[in-house]
Parts: sequence; structure tokens; C-alpha cells
Amino acid sequence: MNRYLAAIALSALVAVPAADAKPVSLQSVHAVKAQSPAAAVELSKPDAITHAAATYTGKQRPPDYRERQLLGPLLSAWAADRKLGRRYVDRNFHENLLEFEDGGERYWLLMAFPANQRVGRLKAGQGVDLLVQRIGYSYGRPVVIAFYAGAPEEVAAAAPRLATQVGRPVVETAAPYREGQLRFEYAAVEHDPAMTPAELNPSTLTTYPDQNLSELNLFYGDISNLSARLRLRGLTKPAEYADYGEFEGDLSLGATHIRLNPSLLRDCRLVVARLEAAGAEGTLSCRSAEGVSELVPTRFEFSARQ
Repeated sequence: MNRYLAAIALSALVAVPAADAKPVSLQSVHAVKAQSPAAAVELSKPDAITHAAATYTGKQRPPDYRERQLLGPLLSAWAADRKLGRRYVDRNFHENLLEFEDGGERYWLLMAFPANQRVGRLKAGQGVDLLVQRIGYSYGRPVVIAFYAGAPEEVAAAAPRLATQVGRPVVETAAPYREGQLRFEYAAVEHDPAMTPAELNPSTLTTYPDQNLSELNLFYGDISNLSARLRLRGLTKPAEYADYGEFEGDLSLGATHIRLNPSLLRDCRLVVARLEAAGAEGTLSCRSAEGVSELVPTRFEFSARQ
């Protein structure tokens, strides 16, 4: 049976589990029933963060229309209740739902910050410890945020840090980029769009000091003809990132529109040669996944500077 969970940004101040706390099942997190099962929106009182465990199946997908219709009003109410803007909510959770299995049940989770920066590190069949929180119900269905996923020792180390961060906006700083180049090949033709001016489509290096993480958001090209957007998450320093899957993007070449999806690619390798406010550069190289017939660029060379 498939069920879903939604994860959004961090909520009101709560207690975190002790480092030696044993994880509970996702089933038990969902065991508390709604008081008003017919209500489209029922907010919970802020619950403590729960240490849960499940198995990642390796599947991920965008929320479907019905899920968006069910979750939208609840997420809007949650953000308004916590006095968080919609932009904050949109920026801090992953675009895809990830599937986890526990006790014969399957749950679709949308990973919140900082878990949204670490999705590419999860492997199919991997047992994962999670830090989750139930925020409310939509027509009786529990909606649970999940904002950390990893090995038990990683979750134990993350819990104390989250205790100081839950209940306030994610700390971030952004450095703008105004010049740069992207090179990639599509259909045997090489393209090299220049960076779009910042006032139209900002390109930034966003850093999260609390988590020692960075994110590159790069936009190149002419919106009406050739454009390319590339977003690289979970960066820590100039380095080589093997099995990298924490990226997304879109390419528009005239009438051709391509969405960069890690599920269509494999053996991705990211080499970041420079990562600082003054500039960034590197290369993302992948291979097409087996069974994928659509044409997808597999190598990108990017640069950006102030």
C-alpha cells in the first residue's frame, strides 16, 4: 500500500530526541488519528521531533495533482501559523517525493532542509534513520515533516544542532554572480550560453553556515531562445563528489525543453574547482541510465563570477 508524507521547513521550537534514543517506526508516527477527519486542514500542536527508521526504496517522483491539492491548503496554513513566508517554504524542501518502506507499508516523503541537500547520498535498499515531525492532517491523513535522513550516527550528531535551529528561519547568505559561461552538448551540437543578468534571473552561491553546506543556483542564456538553469545542492568545499545526485535543472533550446533529472542519469561525478563568493567553476559528468531513450546532455562545464 502506498501512502504519502509531506515535509516542509522547520517549525516551532520543539524537543529533539536524545542521542541514544532508539528509533520508532514510521507506522507509529502515523498512528495518532485526526480529530476532524473530514477537515481539509487540521493543524497539530507542535510535536517533539521523532527519531524514526525505514528503508529507502530508491524511488522518487514529483507530487501528483491530487497530492498537491490535498497538501497545498495545509502547507499554506502551517506557514501562516508559524509566520513564515511562502518563499521560505518553497525554497527549503526537495522537489521530489522519496519512497520509504516500513513494516510492509510504503510512504512518500518530501525532504526538508537540510535533508533536501543530501538526497543524492541515499542508496536504494539502504536502511535510513530519520528525524520527523507530525504537523497536521489533510482529510484525516497525517502529514509528517522529515528534515534529516542518514546513518544512525549521522542522525545522532544532527539532533543537537537542530535543537538550536528549529523554530527560526534557516540561516543563509547569498552572493550574486553576474558573469559566467556554461558549456554542454545536445544532439551533437555544442552550446555555450553566457550568464543571464542578475536582475532577470539571479545566479547565486547560497551558504548555510549552521550546516556547513552551500548551494549553487546558476542561470544562463536568453530566455526567449536558449536558456539553462542548473542547481547544485549539498556542496561543502571545492572537491570531487562521486555518485552525485543532488542537482536539478532545465534547458530550453528554442522549442525543445529538457528537464535535468538525476533519475535519468547515473554515475554522476561533480568536480568543483572553485566555490566562493567571488566565483565558482566546475564540471558535472554523467551517463544516461539504462532504458532511458530520451536525449539528455551528460556533461556540463560551468563558471560564474561577480
